[in-house]
Amino acid sequence: MEANKPIRKTLRPCPDESVNWDSTENLYIEGDNLEVLIQRERQLFYKGIKVLSLFFIDEVANYREYDAAGQPVNGKYATMFEKEYEDIVSTLQLSIGEDDYIKYLNSIKASKTHAGYFSVDG
Repeated sequence: MEANKPIRKTLRPCPDESVNWDSTENLYIEGDNLEVLIQRERQLFYKGIKVLSLFFIDEVANYREYDAAGQPVNGKYATMFEKEYEDIVSTLQLSIGEDDYIKYLNSIKASKTHAGYFSVDG
């Protein structure tokens, strides 16, 4: 089963692949970080283990903003995250026997995979 294979990706900065390295725009999404998170989740899904990952950002406002009514609105990083997440999930090569994992992935919108991760969200 593909999900049981070791991950051969790394979590490292990729200055040559990043956009605007000096200003940190798109830094935390570039590289293998999000793909590694999804592959690790895939490996542990059938064991009932939830995978969490931390992405360090320069400020919450770049990830999530709030409108006049206090409702969350995506910042530029959240928009990039959702696009990258959707791209990775849509191109996953799933193996036979991963039906439950496919259902799980399809049941969660990209916008819900990172909801409520900031203390200001309550």
